[in-house]
Amino acid sequence: VPELTAAELTTVEAADCKMVALLSPSEGINYNFVAGMYAIATVILVVLLVLDKVLEVSQVAGFYIIFAPFAPCFLWSLVVRNRWLAERGAAEGGSGETADSKKHR
Repeated sequence: VPELTAAELTTVEAADCKMVALLSPSEGINYNFVAGMYAIATVILVVLLVLDKVLEVSQVAGFYIIFAPFAPCFLWSLVVRNRWLAERGAAEGGSGETADSKKHR
């Protein structure tokens, strides 16, 4: 394994910080809502894709591409939502339970 120089190490650390910031939840955003909206758009993507490619409905040919960016966004929102719920659970007493899980008891 080659040794990294100080400049290369700084670049790697900066990239790690950007990745952590990208996957960290922001204050004041409800990630249940964000993930829900991305999920709806992903379902529309799948429906349009099936209509176009499997059922070969010519009226929707190519429309699925409009919704294609929502699939990776949905996966991203699930990762951030998971961290957001973990932070909320820790802030509510450290028991790991969220407000939603307490409602269902």
